[in-house]
Amino acid sequence: HSHPGPISELEFWQAKSKNLNSIFTQLQGERIRKVLRFLDQAKSTYNLPFAKLCKEVFHARSESNDNFKYLRTLESWFSKLESEPNFSKLSLTFRPGLHLILAVWRESRFFNSPARLVVLMRKVCNALITQCRNYIGGKKIFDMIDAEETPKLVEMLRLTLKVRGSVQSC
Repeated sequence: HSHPGPISELEFWQAKSKNLNSIFTQLQGERIRKVLRFLDQAKSTYNLPFAKLCKEVFHARSESNDNFKYLRTLESWFSKLESEPNFSKLSLTFRPGLHLILAVWRESRFFNSPARLVVLMRKVCNALITQCRNYIGGKKIFDMIDAEETPKLVEMLRLTLKVRGSVQSC
């Protein structure tokens, strides 16, 4: 999908958490401990890089688990944003959703960087654009003009601008 919505951000952190938790579990296992003991006894130069790798996995695991935990609180809003069947109700969802994003920004240990927020907001905007296209895409506009439904078309365009404007007014 070329323009992913915010659900994809949640799915990304969920998959990353699952993978890193699995790696972490393996690193804690007896087989790896035996390898580490052997490397230590052999005074191997691989000990330090391996310990560094373990530390990086632990940190990345903490970050992904924390990000997934916080973004999961936005899941129902993300779903509504991406699939609200009544386009006119979409404008009512932005203020509470953006307040939830602000809460995540304030409370999360890791999801509070400008880069993370930019990615998430881009995906929120992608969802809004997709909803607008689904409501009144280019082909539909021309079909309505051909069918001489211009007054209805104008009302639909006004509603689209109102919904888009509701994001800016938050």
